[in-house]
Parts: sequence; structure tokens; C-alpha cells
Amino acid sequence: MNIVQQPTFSSQAQIVYVMGFAGSGKTTFVNSFSDFLRKRGYRVATVNLDPGVEVLPYKPNYDVRSIVRLSNIMREEGLGQMAVLSGPQKCS
Repeated sequence: MNIVQQPTFSSQAQIVYVMGFAGSGKTTFVNSFSDFLRKRGYRVATVNLDPGVEVLPYKPNYDVRSIVRLSNIMREEGLGQMAVLSGPQKCS
């Protein structure tokens, strides 16, 4: 008996949002889950919306870093790490 179902494709996209605290494993999960789905025949698109991420183990279909980088914002605004974490105002 085969209990693994083959995917049924529809014209409507299924969307999974992954959110969590820094270091909680979001990138690792997206990498593993997208591989899992691809191996089962699904078409998968990944999106990176974190302008501060340094390295991704996968190539996203869209990467916000193509238009904005956290390091550039910090340099342009004269902000350190704690200023970025505490809010948009400058800390002195």
C-alpha cells in the first residue's frame, strides 16, 4: 500500500509565510522545506524579505537585498546595531 500521495496541482498558488525571532531557524526551515516540496514535484518560489541576512543557503526567486541592504542604511544614517534594534530614531 502506497500512502504517499502525489501532488495535485491547481492554478491557485499556496503560500507559506515563515516568521520568527532572529536565530530561530527560519532560513534553515525554508531551505529544507523548499527542497522537500521540490523533490515531491511541487513548483516552489522562495522570497527573502530580510535585508540584514548575510548568507542564504538557497537562491531566492526574489531577494529584497536587491533594492536595500541593512548595512547601507546603517552607514547612511550613522546607526550602530543597537540603534537598528531599538527603533528608527537615532540613539546617542
